[in-house]
Amino acid sequence: MSRERIYKNRYLLIVSILILLGISLFFLIMNMNTPMMGEDFALISFSHYYEPVSIGDHISLIVNRIVKQACNWNIRIGEQITIIFCSIDEIYYYIGNTIISVLYVLLIPIYAFGRKLRLTKRDDIISIIMSFCLIMLFQPVLGEIFFWRAGSGNYLWAVFILLVFIIPLRMIIENKNIFENKKVFIVVHTLLGFFAGLTNENTVITFIVIYVCTIIYRIKKKQEVYLWIWSSFISLTAGFFIMIFAPSTAIRMQTYKKIFGIDNVSIKDYIYRALNIIHRFFTENACLVIILLSILVLYITLNYKKIKEVKFKKYMYTHKIACINIMLLLSSSLSAGALIGAPYIETRAFFLIDFFMMGCVIYFSIQLLNENNKFIKVTLYALIGILLLFTIKQDIIILNTYNDYNKFIKHNYNIIEEAKNNNESSVKISPYNYINNRILNTREDYLQSNLKHLEGYFGIKVLYSMEDKYLIDEAQLEAKYIEIMNGMDYVDYNQNKQQLKIIGWAAIQDKDSKNNGISILLKSDNKTYEFPTDRNKRKDVSEYYNNRYYDDTGFSLDLSDLDNIVEKGKYKIGICIKDNTSNGNFVMYTQKELEIN
Repeated sequence: MSRERIYKNRYLLIVSILILLGISLFFLIMNMNTPMMGEDFALISFSHYYEPVSIGDHISLIVNRIVKQACNWNIRIGEQITIIFCSIDEIYYYIGNTIISVLYVLLIPIYAFGRKLRLTKRDDIISIIMSFCLIMLFQPVLGEIFFWRAGSGNYLWAVFILLVFIIPLRMIIENKNIFENKKVFIVVHTLLGFFAGLTNENTVITFIVIYVCTIIYRIKKKQEVYLWIWSSFISLTAGFFIMIFAPSTAIRMQTYKKIFGIDNVSIKDYIYRALNIIHRFFTENACLVIILLSILVLYITLNYKKIKEVKFKKYMYTHKIACINIMLLLSSSLSAGALIGAPYIETRAFFLIDFFMMGCVIYFSIQLLNENNKFIKVTLYALIGILLLFTIKQDIIILNTYNDYNKFIKHNYNIIEEAKNNNESSVKISPYNYINNRILNTREDYLQSNLKHLEGYFGIKVLYSMEDKYLIDEAQLEAKYIEIMNGMDYVDYNQNKQQLKIIGWAAIQDKDSKNNGISILLKSDNKTYEFPTDRNKRKDVSEYYNNRYYDDTGFSLDLSDLDNIVEKGKYKIGICIKDNTSNGNFVMYTQKELEIN
């Protein structure tokens, strides 16, 4: 190897290490800034104030909690990982989740190219950068999967275990047997298969089908079906069926059916579920789908002549890796199809499909970069540069969001601990009044309906301050004060029942109201409260003004226990319209006033 080549490799290696260190540092800071949320409090093995007397006692408490959870609610391996992380020193979670997050970033290009990554190879460095950027910018419910303990345990760790287990199968599709003369690895891999089978009801199905197809194909082609293929297939299937037929799975399914009021499921219901899954997938993954389709169209366009000139079988052979990536992506759609049997859909359930979509984007992007077309190369490098800049901007937003949230939670914890130290019987804390989004879902709704878990953790009666939930700093709305078209059809304050009802409509002139949010403001001399409303159709308004933009201008508000929310006093009634297309707030105070006694 020439000296120039050696220096170049060293330079690329240093760049790769710096990139990986940067990614690791980001995930570590994020994990350290993510407090326990929602279901985390339900999975912890002991309270905040209990100190295990020994390592044996600590392990015993965790094991007992795992057994209880597996028998009574959820046997998934990810649930048990979460219990461990919620019950040990936080630093182990921070480090462990950081390592798995970075390895997951690397796993996407490993699957895409079907080989080890070489940190001295330009294409592999670009692949790592793209993998991280795609996750940060386009991964639906990012915070729930990568930062929240229960979410990362059930999805990031579970899918990672499953994908690591499947790597040998990914290689054997290309006729690469990585277990040749490695008996110890075969035993370990077989054991891992059992735990991989316990990861998730919908994702495991994809790989069971791929295993079956691989075995049938190799038998048909008279190729050897290696012992490890049989042993790992059996262990994966065994783990899967134990998870499916576990009593806790039946308990969980019956509970959800009761919650959603499901008695019998008809064919019509299954069709509706299928359509809902398709709609949910394309809505949540619109950007990823558009990017993938654009790259595929460009790739096929540039390679059309080659495809046309050779036979299909020959093309399949020469472009084997491309075909494998498409096959894995299509196979992963089975994980979405399996959701038809579930009473509800979570966006996290599309995580496996997202993985293979990102893999396809990376693979075909690198192939296009290696095309002998200067314009495409320059354009793609420019787009990757833009992608990186947007990722840096997004990372800063993510870091700031979690930093603010962590400060808020620590403030609440300090209030609880102070009340506990003062031997108070109960304590009021503030709810987090921000809308859940892709970056952060605080699971606040779960906590507010399951305060027993928070109370059990801190050992004190915890109440949410309902006033804090609706109290706002009006300056933070950054609103424009304009003349809002409106009609207050019904305003009624029942002092005896402490109930407030308001029905009406509101619109910004000549603006489509379909995606707007409407809230009612109550403003006194020193306080302002904001109450979100339910939206209603108002065809009468759109017909009166002869403008379909006003179809969705109706709203209604029904508040109970007003004396626990609003201070006594005189209030002006205002309307706030949030224009969700521009994220702008528009406010107007009406002539109506309200006196709370």
